[in-house]
Amino acid sequence: RMIDIRALRRNPDDNQYHPHWCRPIGLLISREPRYVIVGDAAYEGPGGYCEALGFMWRLNRADMEDCGFRLADEAGPADPADPDASHINILEFIAIVINVWFLIKFIEREEPKNSQTLFIASCLGDNTSALSWMRVAGRTRRPAVRRIARALAGLLTHHSYLLSFPRQHICHIKGKTNIAADALSRPSTVAPSWASAIRIASPTLDPCKPPPA
Repeated sequence: RMIDIRALRRNPDDNQYHPHWCRPIGLLISREPRYVIVGDAAYEGPGGYCEALGFMWRLNRADMEDCGFRLADEAGPADPADPDASHINILEFIAIVINVWFLIKFIEREEPKNSQTLFIASCLGDNTSALSWMRVAGRTRRPAVRRIARALAGLLTHHSYLLSFPRQHICHIKGKTNIAADALSRPSTVAPSWASAIRIASPTLDPCKPPPA
């Protein structure tokens, strides 16, 4: 779309070697991820965590609606009376975006700005659609997905670090093994308190508010 092309034209600076516009040779080498972010979503809301950085988060249904998201009532066909209501695949994609945002903000706390350290990250989830949108959201015709994908692209473009999610590290995991993130995404039924979420997830993780913008 032209709006995206115009945004790209405004972004390049005089440094042709800036990580936003080149591919460091280190990214061509297969590496183990330094950080792993894990997310999940339910119709109660999304949640996620990163054990290496010690954070976890959750948003309930009221939080999402306060932010302008309308959540579908249950799994099933889209409601023709409310086509913009967010169904589970979109909620799972939102969980990925929030996890990436947290990851970047927590890296900022640990690393100096414009650090040349190469950060390889892995994104795990139990929803194949959301994980595929992280790579190829431009192929979908759904406006809501494209808008969320542009927000993710903005996060990954406008930070100051060498952060990469190699294709092989965007991985699907079975829902029954995604226990911690599942608990975070179900405040009404599985883990109604932070204490119960911590017991299920990990005692090394601390609940936290969204990091500063």
